Amino acid sequence: MEKTFGCSAEEWLFARSYSLVRLHDGGGVKPPSFKKFYLWTLVVFAGSAIGSNIYPHFIWMVLILGSMAAGIGLFLWNQYSSSRFAQESLVFPNAGQTVPFIRTAPEGLKINLFNQPDDSSWYVLHWKNLKSVGITIEAKARLSIQIKIAEINFEKAKATMPDFRESAEYKYPDRQQLILNTHRNSTTWIVIPPSWHEDGTLHDLLQQIKGYSGAELHEEPLDI
Repeated sequence: MEKTFGCSAEEWLFARSYSLVRLHDGGGVKPPSFKKFYLWTLVVFAGSAIGSNIYPHFIWMVLILGSMAAGIGLFLWNQYSSSRFAQESLVFPNAGQTVPFIRTAPEGLKINLFNQPDDSSWYVLHWKNLKSVGITIEAKARLSIQIKIAEINFEKAKATMPDFRESAEYKYPDRQQLILNTHRNSTTWIVIPPSWHEDGTLHDLLQQIKGYSGAELHEEPLDI
């Protein structure tokens, strides 16, 4: 039986901006694939290496350096495109709206970071992969790009949400994050909406996670 944990639109927008899901088992939005371009760069690089005994030294060096530069450029562009695609996939909620954020289901923990009408965009972490669960003493950006994304999200939110007054910072001593460690040595960070501390939602969620996964639960806040 599924159980959904929601929060206000204002809390959700802050939480999703500083949450980070890694090595999920399904869901999310699918950015454009650059696999063909990577493969082509690899082929050119391999051809250049093989041709070192055929082409003049100057031409060989140009091909090698060119393919290396192309590979680096494609990697950086892929990172940028993926972040931009994810940002453009975000559906801003209405002021005062209650947004579903976390869902516990028989197959795993589901996380809503895009607010799209199609539930297929929810990230899924299978229970069998969950190793331990903890809480941080404060919330912080786990990637530098999260601060830039937060700046963009917060500016847009202030235009439609009168009660939204957050500013994009590196860390927030008055907030906490849920830490989900998997058996694949990856960590997912989920910002905990402040209201969940007050109304008992956090306690209920932790019990659901422990009951489904059997993962080790660290109740003392961690300084990480």
